[in-house]
Amino acid sequence: MVGRLFNQFLGFQDADEAASGLRKSCKDSALIFCAWAEKGATASGPGGEVHHADAFTSGPVIDTLGAGDTFNAGVIYSLSRGRTWKEAVEFACRVAGIKCCSPGYDAVQSLANK
Repeated sequence: MVGRLFNQFLGFQDADEAASGLRKSCKDSALIFCAWAEKGATASGPGGEVHHADAFTSGPVIDTLGAGDTFNAGVIYSLSRGRTWKEAVEFACRVAGIKCCSPGYDAVQSLANK
C-alpha cells in the first residue's frame, strides 16, 4: 500500500501509473494498492491486472485526518474476510470516504460487519 505523496515523490502522476510502475519492482503475485485521495485508488493484482475504484463520498468532506490509515485498514480488513483484491480496493475507498464525511471514526465503526 503506497500513498499519493510517496508515489508523487517517486515521479508517478496518478494512481494508475503508480500501480503499473511499482509492479515492475514486485513479484508477479504481489498485490499493490495506490490510494490517490479524492481521485480514488488503483490496485494491481497478480499478473499485473489493474482495477481502479473511484473515491466515495456520502456528503461534504469534514475530517480527512486518518483517511489514509482508514484506507489501509479497509484493504486489510476486506482481504482478511476473504474478499478479492478488487473488492478490497472498492471497500477501502468506501470506508475512507465515509470517514472523511464525518468527524472522527464513529461512522466507520458501523461498517465492520458489512
